[in-house]
Amino acid sequence: MRTKRLYLKVIYLVKERNIILSLTIKKYLLIVLMIIAILVISGCVGQSDKIGNLSDNQTAKECAPAQCCHSTSCVLKEQAPDCSQFACTQECAPGTMDCVQGYCEFSGNKCIVVWTQ
Repeated sequence: MRTKRLYLKVIYLVKERNIILSLTIKKYLLIVLMIIAILVISGCVGQSDKIGNLSDNQTAKECAPAQCCHSTSCVLKEQAPDCSQFACTQECAPGTMDCVQGYCEFSGNKCIVVWTQ
């Protein structure tokens, strides 16, 4: 009778030990899966800014207003005048890019004005 009790205790302890062991394995697997998910997500975040950009063999050109004050056209930024010494009036002249009525953009292999108003 005593041997049977001892045997049942041993079986109970072994079963309990297996349950604990399986729980720790599940915890480790969960941690590993979380680390993999973090690595995958962090790898994707850096790629989102590349979507929609020009391919490597194309070059993005920067454009700027062709005149310092009340500009009506655009040129490549390196061809734009140095406007650091100019003081323009603060009026919003019609037909100009003043007051965000238009802005410069590189399109069709040239700088153009995109009119907003």
